[in-house]
Amino acid sequence: MHNLRPLPEFLSLLAAVALSAAPANAEIPAPESPEPVPGIITDWQLSPASRSFDLAPERCLDGQTPAAISWTPVTSDPSGLVDIAHYRKPVAEGVSKVWARTVVHARQKESRPFIFGYAEEVSVYLNGRVLYRGRNVSQRRDPSSPGIIGWNDTVYLPLEAGENELALMVSDEPGNWGFMGRDLDAVYCHPDLKEVWDLPGRLSAPESVAYDTARKVLYVSDLGGGCISKIGPDGTVVALRWVAGLKAPTGLKIFGGKLYAVERSGVTEIDPEQGAITGRSLIPGALLLNDLDFDDAGTIYVTDTFKNCVFRLIGGKPEVWIEGNAVSRPNGILVEKERVLVGGSEDGAIKSVDLKTRQVCTFLTLGPGANMDGLVSDGKGGHLFSDYYGRIYRADAAGRKTLLLDRRGPHQYTADFEYIPEQGLLIVPSLYDNRLSAYRISTP
Repeated sequence: MHNLRPLPEFLSLLAAVALSAAPANAEIPAPESPEPVPGIITDWQLSPASRSFDLAPERCLDGQTPAAISWTPVTSDPSGLVDIAHYRKPVAEGVSKVWARTVVHARQKESRPFIFGYAEEVSVYLNGRVLYRGRNVSQRRDPSSPGIIGWNDTVYLPLEAGENELALMVSDEPGNWGFMGRDLDAVYCHPDLKEVWDLPGRLSAPESVAYDTARKVLYVSDLGGGCISKIGPDGTVVALRWVAGLKAPTGLKIFGGKLYAVERSGVTEIDPEQGAITGRSLIPGALLLNDLDFDDAGTIYVTDTFKNCVFRLIGGKPEVWIEGNAVSRPNGILVEKERVLVGGSEDGAIKSVDLKTRQVCTFLTLGPGANMDGLVSDGKGGHLFSDYYGRIYRADAAGRKTLLLDRRGPHQYTADFEYIPEQGLLIVPSLYDNRLSAYRISTP
């Protein structure tokens, strides 16, 4: 009996500040989201099943032309999995095989990573030339291999400009029999969103961004370097390590002409004119301070992800403002006139907390597995927020959300971003991808 299912993806890099919904070795459930990971190949054609005496990897399509084969169009499930047993019966004796093919388009000659999974045996061909041959059978690939289909293998496709034929030969021994594939570099951008600049590798784990309207500069917390850097809105590097000596800085905010940064033990005040630390407010008992925001009176609200609470600092004196399951695994925070919005990753939701009564209700939900990180106003009564694993959304006042950006495929994360409404400029730090990118939102 065939019982195929894709292997759930595991958290390859657990950013403690980016969230901690589970221990580092835990299996992370996929977010309950209608959006498949960009780049999944859903449309394939299958040949009839045949007996395989000689798998001869150099012979694409057994030396036949595509026109000589009776192809059946098939569509993968949302995960990308094609369960061959749904379409083909194995031959009566011996090893069965089928051919699967699809077309890959390229605007120019390029090398593109193709990530795939399969069971039990596969050969991969591009334009008739074999690129890969492997086996994924329980305990045969390696002693620990369960033989389950997952995103386990990558090959680079040497694409020509135009249409390229990608073909897979998949065999059954018998047992699991299927495959899945996607373009590893694929990124989804909403039609209203356009990338304007990108700085890969210049910063060491950029986590948060704050825009100084008075000085027309971006401040970026550099978690890996323990510092803050200055970047121009056009992507110009103004000063790397502008302020150093911070302990794993994360959330940044400008208030009252000062820059404030979250460190592991509290909140640090920085004078933007001098580029110097001018004060620190310690928060005793904190476990993992993450993001911060201010109310009009200058009260600071700070999320503590591991402690499941939001601290409040009045005149530099800390107290627990709200704590418990209602704000479990809090990260992103936005203080508004009558409420505080808190992104929590235990349930993948943004909670609304009444400033006076501290009553909590759910504003919107992505679902378990989403890592709620950046959270800002869009300047027009709505909001922008991110799932750290690579997605940014726009939400209207009623909490109805629209996907703007999805970078989950190449693991270009979306941490505590900044948005400049008057410029329509979205600046996205990726933390462990060591990347800072900017996008323009063209319409409200």
